[in-house]
Amino acid sequence: MFKLILMLTMDVLPATMSVGVKDLCSFTPRTVTLQSPAGMVHGDFSPIFLRENTHEAFTPSSRHRKTHSLPGNLTVTNIKPMPSKDGAPRFKLSFSDDHVGNFRVPTPHKKQWASDLRFWPRQLWGDTAPAPSDEVAKGSLRFRFDAICGPEQSPMIRAQWIEAMHRFGITIIEGVPEQVDAGRTFAKAAGGMPSLPSVHSEHGPISLRGETNATNIAYSTQPLQMHTDNCYMSRPPSITMVHCLLPATEGGGGNAFVDGFDAARTLHRQDPEAFDLLSKTRLRFSDIKPDWQLTAKHATLKVDEDADVADLKGEMPPLKQVVFDSPTRDSFGDWDHDRDVIAVEHALLKYERLLDNPDRWLHTMLKAGEMVVVDNHRLLHLRKSFHGKRHVVVHYMEWDALYGRWRVDSGNHLATPAVHA
Repeated sequence: MFKLILMLTMDVLPATMSVGVKDLCSFTPRTVTLQSPAGMVHGDFSPIFLRENTHEAFTPSSRHRKTHSLPGNLTVTNIKPMPSKDGAPRFKLSFSDDHVGNFRVPTPHKKQWASDLRFWPRQLWGDTAPAPSDEVAKGSLRFRFDAICGPEQSPMIRAQWIEAMHRFGITIIEGVPEQVDAGRTFAKAAGGMPSLPSVHSEHGPISLRGETNATNIAYSTQPLQMHTDNCYMSRPPSITMVHCLLPATEGGGGNAFVDGFDAARTLHRQDPEAFDLLSKTRLRFSDIKPDWQLTAKHATLKVDEDADVADLKGEMPPLKQVVFDSPTRDSFGDWDHDRDVIAVEHALLKYERLLDNPDRWLHTMLKAGEMVVVDNHRLLHLRKSFHGKRHVVVHYMEWDALYGRWRVDSGNHLATPAVHA
């Protein structure tokens, strides 16, 4: 048997202590240092952190914490080592508010998140690498609808599809039922939740049919230049799904895509000051209609604040989002006397020229029953003019939903005290 030795700098002495571990922990006014019987220090923890991360502090069904309004003078009154089930040190802890719970020492967050898909490298294309045209046309970036959300759905294939989306930003879904709500069905299965209501209607998807006197350029037969969708929203949707029900009956209507992150990398290499301007200057976008007037401001190039930028060595900082749409950019509504816009305009033109270089583009011509799924925060897209009838349906969903589904389908579960007893 080992003897338990406690070094106290607090006024309250534990009422009862377990015997059996030497130098198990030491107390300070703010932290508790947990140490194994062999002398290994596992970290310094506040009493509140320990209390709120015991297994018993969570509701098993929801896996949400049920602890709230903990006392500021909370202390640990007793510590007992427990057998390890997975190699992680475990302790049974008692607290001054009479709570008793099991605590599993967590892995440092950088190591804990190292294998998460959100932090996997992306394959930029256009300049860094050729556009994945063959993969989209007939290769690894095409997936079957029923393999992801049908009776024959496969979690493994669904995880592979999400990984492909993360890496390349674009995939084609084949065999989509020719129904207006098929995209909603796909989104619910692919991400665990239904597709987002469109900005244009809270009741369903956007149907694009080539209207006369259209209230949105996307509804017309006219060409659309490179853009990301819904820039006039404070949170533009992160994934766009375009489901083809009827290709243009008299020709045209093809799409092209460009990797906005790759174009930004080229801009950073050619003109770092222009990149810096576009990453720091917020521009206004507006969509003004009889029934609504939407407006929002965004930087054109949004740097990922969660990324590690300590040692970039002159490389472009990791990006989180591109926001670009000239038809809805509202320079009129953003004008002011003392605002110098010339430098920003020149930076935008430099970036736009990179986006409009056809050598960077990936081309598609959707057939009936096909759906292109695009990372709307990374890729920009255009549509060529068309003639005759054409019917496509647009749905939106979020990366949060796909990352959440991937963690389950791939077995890369997040650590939580609710599971580790």
